Amino acid sequence: MIYILIGSIGSGKTTTARQLATKLNYEFVELDEVALAKTGYKTVAQAISKNPTKLKEAELESSKELSTKDNLVVVLGGESIFNRLNFDYFNVNSNKKCIVYLEVDLKTQLERILSKHSKLESEKDKIVENLKKMNLERDFLSNQICDIKISTSSLNTDSIVEKIIKVSLT
Repeated sequence: MIYILIGSIGSGKTTTARQLATKLNYEFVELDEVALAKTGYKTVAQAISKNPTKLKEAELESSKELSTKDNLVVVLGGESIFNRLNFDYFNVNSNKKCIVYLEVDLKTQLERILSKHSKLESEKDKIVENLKKMNLERDFLSNQICDIKISTSSLNTDSIVEKIIKVSLT
């Protein structure tokens, strides 16, 4: 089984994926990290600004490679969702996969971001506007792609993990 977690920044993708992988004794992978290693860039922002095509190609190559594995929990970063081929590889190559969309409300999302990056508090209004735009763009695609949708706003990580396991195995 391959679990693929998608969602906006602050939805709990990485935290949930790490805990899910630990609980199931699966490998944990962040697609962004694997793709960045192939490009030689240190951050997604740097890769996007310098050579976005190289990053997209590395994401596709990484998705293709990862889709043939088993017992894996993969986090797909924000830009990955815009290239449907990333998901096509998992749909075609994996024996069993579950795409989990972790949804979060704007208030909770902002709280989570500011709790990790308190220095951004002064830019709160700008962040809210950017999040609204980003969420609008990604929500439609995420709803089309996912097998399971879970609102993480009022759930702790343990509850989210248990819900993913329960729903995916039924």
